[in-house]
Amino acid sequence: MVEKLGTGPADYTPELNNDLVAEGDSVEGEVVTGATHSAEAFKTCAQQLVDAAK
Repeated sequence: MVEKLGTGPADYTPELNNDLVAEGDSVEGEVVTGATHSAEAFKTCAQQLVDAAK
C-alpha cells in the first residue's frame, strides 16, 4: 500500500485515532488521502464502539 499510495496503516491509523479522540462521540473525521476505504472502515467500527459504549 505504501509503495502504490504513499501511505499505509502505520501512517493513517494514528491520525484516525487522534481524530476520534478529539471529536468525542463523533466519528466524522476527515478521510485520509490514499486510504479512503480504510478510513471508512475505521469510521464504521468506531461508530459501533461508540454506540456500544452508550
